Amino acid sequence: MSIRRRISVLFLIVFIINLVGIYVYSILVLPEGVNEHVVSIKEEINGTVQAVMRQLEYSDDFEASVDESVISDDMLIYIEDIDGQIVYTYPDETAYEKINKDSDFYVTASEKFLSTNSNGQQIYFIKGAVAITDNSMTLDRIPSFMNLYLSRMISFEAILFTIAMIIVIFVIGRVIIIPIEKLTASIRGYKKNVHITESDEKNELKALNKDFEVLAKSITEEQEKQTRIIASVSHDIKTPLTSIMGYAEQLKKDEISVERKNRYVNTIYEKSIAIKKMIEGLDDYLTYNESNSSSEKVLIPVKQLLVAVDSYYRDDLEREDCDFSIDDQSGDSVVVINKADMLRVFGNIISNSTKHRTDEKLKIHIEAVKKYRDIEFRISDNGEGVEEWQLKKIFEPLYTTDESRSKSVSGLGLSISKDIVESHQGRMYAEKSQFETGLSIVFSIPVANKKN
Repeated sequence: MSIRRRISVLFLIVFIINLVGIYVYSILVLPEGVNEHVVSIKEEINGTVQAVMRQLEYSDDFEASVDESVISDDMLIYIEDIDGQIVYTYPDETAYEKINKDSDFYVTASEKFLSTNSNGQQIYFIKGAVAITDNSMTLDRIPSFMNLYLSRMISFEAILFTIAMIIVIFVIGRVIIIPIEKLTASIRGYKKNVHITESDEKNELKALNKDFEVLAKSITEEQEKQTRIIASVSHDIKTPLTSIMGYAEQLKKDEISVERKNRYVNTIYEKSIAIKKMIEGLDDYLTYNESNSSSEKVLIPVKQLLVAVDSYYRDDLEREDCDFSIDDQSGDSVVVINKADMLRVFGNIISNSTKHRTDEKLKIHIEAVKKYRDIEFRISDNGEGVEEWQLKKIFEPLYTTDESRSKSVSGLGLSISKDIVESHQGRMYAEKSQFETGLSIVFSIPVANKKN
């Protein structure tokens, strides 16, 4: 489960816990508080009723007796005689109707009493009431009623909140903090060449760990590649440089003949040219890797690209006695490419074929075929070829199939070509040639939508 989903579920659980807690409070704790409040109100009403009864024991002045006895503004009182006639209501005539019509919303207390007055002895019935709902209750009584359960609600909610926060902190620690600490430890370990451990999480942090692992692996591979490049260039420069130094040492001798001197000078020049080409090739490789991401791409028909390839290379190949042919089966397909870079790919592959030709007449065949959503280019020759296990290695910078390294081989052309193709969202690989001997370099790039 993703971290986002886990956090959402966590807060949903916390919310539900609070709702359940409030519900439990309302059915278990709140009624108890209400009962306590009702009892206190009933005691207040009883006290008021008893006070009125004492005042009226020897008097028939109902208004004065009630006014003197009532101490609460929200108290309702009515008095009726033994025949059921209302003789007095407090604070107004609606008191009787309110108490009897909405009896469920009032706390009441009633008493019968005997009054001795100018009319003789009379039996009366007195009833007092106080509302217990917010809609009917006066403002001075609402706070006392609310405080009974609000204080308990706040205390209960504080306990729930504390428990919820403990759960949140624990889960966040397990889901986020601990995995981040493990990832941080892996990053620190990588600096010390410690292998990055795979995360056992199944969320975004696992993906982050995987991305870092891929990044670390690519950095390591790039460092190893740079080390190989440096070692290869060092060796390839050292070999001709040693020859140059040897011939230069011979030229210092006075007894050397003019013919031999000229031969030594020519050899030194050729070796210098070889070193220059190696350095230029390395510089070319580094320059492309720094700038390939910003190369401008345009929409171009495959036919037009192959016409440009034919125009660029046919004359030179025919002068080298090469049988050069192009078979275009791409139809009207178009591709989005940097034309100069793509011509460079063809040029590097063709150059590789001419370098590794045999004594037989060189044949180079280019084929373009539409396959699904890609255009596949296949460049085949009948040259030396490579062993099966070397097919992937030939794209490594400065890789050479000459194990003895008796000759200098820069080996950067195919590596640059592969980088160019991949920058076009394509792929490149090598396989055995369609001829009896030789090598086929195959690469594909996506077909573009003509509306683009």
